[in-house]
Amino acid sequence: MKKLANQIMSFILVLTMVFATGTTAFAAEQNSTLHKIQQLVQKAESERERYGEATDETAKQLQVALEALGVETGSYSGTQPVVLDDVIATRGYGQTHDLGKGWTYRVDKPSSDNAKPHVHVDNNKKNIHGVENVDGTPSHGKTLDGSKVPKDVQKKVKDSKDYKKGQ
Repeated sequence: MKKLANQIMSFILVLTMVFATGTTAFAAEQNSTLHKIQQLVQKAESERERYGEATDETAKQLQVALEALGVETGSYSGTQPVVLDDVIATRGYGQTHDLGKGWTYRVDKPSSDNAKPHVHVDNNKKNIHGVENVDGTPSHGKTLDGSKVPKDVQKKVKDSKDYKKGQ
C-alpha cells in the first residue's frame, strides 16, 4: 500500500513539474509576443507620423501578433489594425473577395482622420499589390494603374458592391 502511495505521489509530482514547465514556456512565449506587439505599435506610430498611416506590412505583422494572443482583429476583409491618436483600432468594412486567377480585393475604411476609403487589389502569384482611394487618388502612395493591376481586374473591382459602398 505504501508503495502504491509513493507511486501516486511520484506521478502527481511529475505531472506538476510538466505542467509548471509548460506554463513557464507558455508565459515566456506570451511575453515575447507582447514585446513584439509593443515594438510593432511603436513602429506603426512612427509610420503614422511620417506617412499619415501605418504601412500595410506593419499592420499585417501586428495583426498576426495579436492573433497569436487570441485577439481577433475583426474583418471587413481581413481588417487590419491601425493606430489613431495612440489607440489601436481595427478598421475596414469589407471582406477579401476572390476574383479568380490569383486576384483578390478588399475595400477598407479610412485608416486615419484625413484618409479616404480605399481598395487593395492583390495577386500574390504575380507579386502585384495595388491600392488606391475609391475616388481614384493615390493611397499609400500607390494607384491601381501604377501597380500594374490589369484594366479588366480594375473594372471588376470598381463594379463591386463594396467599392461602391466605399464611394
